[in-house]
Amino acid sequence: MKTFTITSILLCLLNIAACLSQPTDCLEQTKYISSQQYSLWVINQLLYQITNKTVSFSSWGEADCIMRPNPRAHILQMEIQNLANNLTQVCKIDHASLETPTGDKWYPCHNETQTVEDKYQIQTYVQFLPGTQSQWKVSVRQTYFCSESGNTTDITSAPKVVKVSAHATLPWDLVIFFRPILCGTNTHSILEIPYRTGLGFVSCNITYDARWCSLGGDINGRKEGGIGMGVWNNIEYVDVE
Repeated sequence: MKTFTITSILLCLLNIAACLSQPTDCLEQTKYISSQQYSLWVINQLLYQITNKTVSFSSWGEADCIMRPNPRAHILQMEIQNLANNLTQVCKIDHASLETPTGDKWYPCHNETQTVEDKYQIQTYVQFLPGTQSQWKVSVRQTYFCSESGNTTDITSAPKVVKVSAHATLPWDLVIFFRPILCGTNTHSILEIPYRTGLGFVSCNITYDARWCSLGGDINGRKEGGIGMGVWNNIEYVDVE
């Protein structure tokens, strides 16, 4: 049975004939999307946040204030839906290099320690570089598997499996001019927090400074409909023995 996504419904409204002839199995759907230069992926969530903590304290309470719990200092969260197999990959990355990203590091969204049993696991990597003009970068690289029978629930029993490798980068002019991703800064201060020590109470003043980028400016980085990413010709097919 044909499964419709928001993207496919919009395409159907624009071209009824193309909708009716659109393939439904993973491999043929991938080839169709690529040939029509449609989006292979939809990014439904993107949230990037760097948080720094500063404290002030009484003259003898320095260690006690600094020992208070820190927030997560650097985080990148993405949710990427593959429109060929309708599977979603969730990326939750906490890495020190995110504080000063260069845009050339690929962060894995999957478990890189694989066993024989999960050899058909989807492998997804992302790149992210917040900035201005051509410095912007949002890239996805993904390897997934399709069976020629179209079965995506039990691919291990398929007579033939094809490995699909694709990558894409959001055009920077889309990010700059249409602004689907918004960035900003926030400062939050917590004043005069009593903290008990062996010698009594000290007062800690804590300030959190956050730099963030978010899909649609949403606090959770979510935007209805997401952002589509087309792979164009950046795709390869390899038969799996």
